[in-house]
Amino acid sequence: MLKLLDQGLAIDEVKHPDFAPLNVALKHGRWKVAKHLLANQMMPHEHHCPPLIAATQHNKDTTQGLELVFAHTGDLDVTDRNGRTALMTACLLGHEKKVQYLLKSDHDIDVTDQQGMNAYLDAVISQSNVVLDLLLQQTVDVHHCNAQGDNALLLALQQRTPNAKLVKTLLEHKVDCTHKNQRGKSALAVAEKKHPSIFKLFVTQIEADKQMELPLFTDADPAEASAAPPTATIAVDRQQPTTVPTIAATTTAKTKPSDEVTQQWFTAIAEGNLGRINKLLVDGVSIDITDDKGCTGLIHAAGKGHRAVASFLIQNQADIEHRSANGSSPMSSAIMSNSRALVGLLLSHGAQANGAGPGGYPCLSLAASQWNEACLSMLLDAGADINTCDDTGMGLYHHIALAAEYYGNTAKAKAALRLVYQYGLDINTPNPQGNTALHILCGALKSRQYAADDSHVANIAHEMLKLGATPKSTNHQGFTALQYAKKHALLNTKGVILSFIDAW
Repeated sequence: MLKLLDQGLAIDEVKHPDFAPLNVALKHGRWKVAKHLLANQMMPHEHHCPPLIAATQHNKDTTQGLELVFAHTGDLDVTDRNGRTALMTACLLGHEKKVQYLLKSDHDIDVTDQQGMNAYLDAVISQSNVVLDLLLQQTVDVHHCNAQGDNALLLALQQRTPNAKLVKTLLEHKVDCTHKNQRGKSALAVAEKKHPSIFKLFVTQIEADKQMELPLFTDADPAEASAAPPTATIAVDRQQPTTVPTIAATTTAKTKPSDEVTQQWFTAIAEGNLGRINKLLVDGVSIDITDDKGCTGLIHAAGKGHRAVASFLIQNQADIEHRSANGSSPMSSAIMSNSRALVGLLLSHGAQANGAGPGGYPCLSLAASQWNEACLSMLLDAGADINTCDDTGMGLYHHIALAAEYYGNTAKAKAALRLVYQYGLDINTPNPQGNTALHILCGALKSRQYAADDSHVANIAHEMLKLGATPKSTNHQGFTALQYAKKHALLNTKGVILSFIDAW
């Protein structure tokens, strides 16, 4: 093949839509041929199946083809004629390495094809526990249904031999086994007829969901429990905020608790033991008692993501704006725990949207640096200033760029970038040294080797450039982002930036 090409075989002149040598080479793992075709710009004329997807269709779990295509195009955001992505294909094949590679940079794991299928449902069909776990670590909608109304459990039960471990994982993530598709069929009904062992799992889960009573005095002795008043249990609604009886304002005067009582208080907070927390309050412990770092129970509850505990403490007048010795607040702790529910709870009770966290770091900047689109959106909707900067003059785009060295979920980075862009912040806003977010992303602040993954950075750079980042912008030292990409040997990133410079 290579000999014929060297002799002048003009395959690029063939215009037939079914003639795609590059795709054939990629699909069958003929890497030398594929590399030659890419180097000579011999791409398919018809894009019914982009080369990236053809590479993903290779029957071995290797990323070599994906890397070849990405190095040439700098773009993983492609779909075929049916609206399917490379990630969907990799998930359907159950190829762990390909999925890991694509998850670093896929634009949206919730993209659906013409049948309403997405990467998550394809992973279920593949019955690969590893691939499913990789997706569940992302912000995937576990309740998504395809065009026929099939949810993940229904699809899992439609396989000839359902994977019991995978079914348990879906149950743990609260996928509904009683959900009915458009034909009125549910996973529960299928299991009852064909899979008795899985049917038992479903029945056990349904019974557990019916247990709606949470005892307050979980660690009390039987005599104490029997003497408890009618408010000794709390009805817990899994869909609504927990409602808890507040402690009477006439509680006896509180004295400084012993170290043992303080330890019991924070242990109960960490374990989410509402019964023990309530009992300690009745016994006279202050709602805002602090640990040796100046953190209150509310800060700990927010950091652990314990919404029910935080709600109980707030209803009992916990200080919602308390700052610890290093400046941590309930809001900053909620953001660091990536708990959208906690952030919403605090905002609904009047917490400051423009507040600060450890070291005076703005909460909005903290959410940006964690690529937390949900928390960013909630804070901005509550009145946080889109132009927020930290003490060094770094804005939200800068913080998103800085995180690229530490996080690998490109989809979250892109989502955060798009959200900030929608709120009107200029992506070319410089910091005091004249560095834009693109400069920072390419390692402008790194004097030594930049530890970020090149393909990961390249995809984020591609998104920034699509949003209007100026590729030729120079900082106060006269350097461009391209120069920093060269300095840190970010070859893919360099290629992406050059492609936009050429377009300019």
